Amino acid sequence: MVGKPESLGDFCFAVMREMGAAIGHMHDSDVVHGDLTTSNIMIRKTSGSSSRSSIEQQQQGGIAQEDIAEEMSFSHADTFQVVLIDFGLGMTQPSVEDKAVDLYVLERAFLSSHPGSEGLVGAQLFSTLLLACRCDGCFAVML
Repeated sequence: MVGKPESLGDFCFAVMREMGAAIGHMHDSDVVHGDLTTSNIMIRKTSGSSSRSSIEQQQQGGIAQEDIAEEMSFSHADTFQVVLIDFGLGMTQPSVEDKAVDLYVLERAFLSSHPGSEGLVGAQLFSTLLLACRCDGCFAVML
């Protein structure tokens, strides 16, 4: 979980660092995702959540529309956690190459889903992810 970044740029780099740390932890545990795309990475808000408790929501018959909208909105002032999902193509006991393929697939997905990220800022963002990852596969990609 990450504290509150000061600006949108700081927020983007903080997200990439957290993504790298989550991927590094996964790879250090000898797990390969198999389909590591931006669609399989969720950013979970851990602050600024709805003021109504889940007990209140249940007593009143569910979650109000304004609470759903509040939960879905996100700003750089929120703290967050990166969550990797959908391990249907994952495997354990992977090789360094398998870990590097995870990162290559993520890089391709990142570039294709964020037009204009091929430039310097996109390279800096992905480098931030790789440096935070610190697993064998990351070092193989950087070489």
